[in-house]
Amino acid sequence: MQPRDGRGRRSGQPAASAEPVIGAGTSRIADRDDAGQAPISPEGIVGMLAAWVDVKMGEVDDLVDEARSRVAAIPDQRQLWLLAGETLVRLHALELEVAGLRAEVARLRQKGRAA
Repeated sequence: MQPRDGRGRRSGQPAASAEPVIGAGTSRIADRDDAGQAPISPEGIVGMLAAWVDVKMGEVDDLVDEARSRVAAIPDQRQLWLLAGETLVRLHALELEVAGLRAEVARLRQKGRAA
């Protein structure tokens, strides 16, 4: 099998075999016996897969818990409206105070010119 980029077989690659790697009705995992180890049983694979899924589900649960805590920290709409209303009332009071101070400054300037 040649790589997709059009180059030929590298010198370290074995030649492609015409025989199929997996026989009819057999599993590649069941046929392997690397370094004298017993083949992996389907139950072992299922166990490893279940452990992996368990780890991933734990990660998902952690992410869901984090998202829920972040959402709980966001104030609800009523609190936001109360805060906006309080800010508007304070701003109006400040505007009235500034207008009073400007009027006082204008009165003092008029008094100073008259004297």
